[in-house]
Amino acid sequence: MAHRITLIITKESISIDSEIPHFYENGYLIIPFDDDGSEISQIEDLSKSYKSLKEIFDKYLDDFWDDGILGESAEIADYKSLLLVEFAMRLKLNDFLIYHYQEVDIKTYSHSVNFINRKVSGNGYEEFDKTSIDINNYWKYDSCQKKYINQMNNGAQLISDESIKTNKWYEFWKK
Repeated sequence: MAHRITLIITKESISIDSEIPHFYENGYLIIPFDDDGSEISQIEDLSKSYKSLKEIFDKYLDDFWDDGILGESAEIADYKSLLLVEFAMRLKLNDFLIYHYQEVDIKTYSHSVNFINRKVSGNGYEEFDKTSIDINNYWKYDSCQKKYINQMNNGAQLISDESIKTNKWYEFWKK
């Protein structure tokens, strides 16, 4: 059985749409993101050469049009590889961490990129360790639903029931 999760983690206080699943743990805002690991892997690779979120985003844009994957009539939002970077850009976060963890059978894989003032900074793995966040709380989106339901039972309301039932995760992009 495989488990995977990508999390955007920040201490910044931002206004976030209630339709977007999000949680709070250890003083951090945690936003789960549906990524199989390919997007964060590309971001991690790009962060070795490009040192700002904008440069990484622009490189994605260049690669997108150069590859011609969707053709000239396609909208950028249709290209899944842009979503994680675009999501981070739209949240307007300055200091945040993107962390991906995946278990497949007995193997584990992880990727991490840390941003300070929207610039790649330090070791993302060390920064994740400092958060003391329990990754087991956030497996894929199903586990996020379970965590949400548990928090609802404890009186915390983070996202609407309708959002969970209809899985409006990407509706955010249409706004």
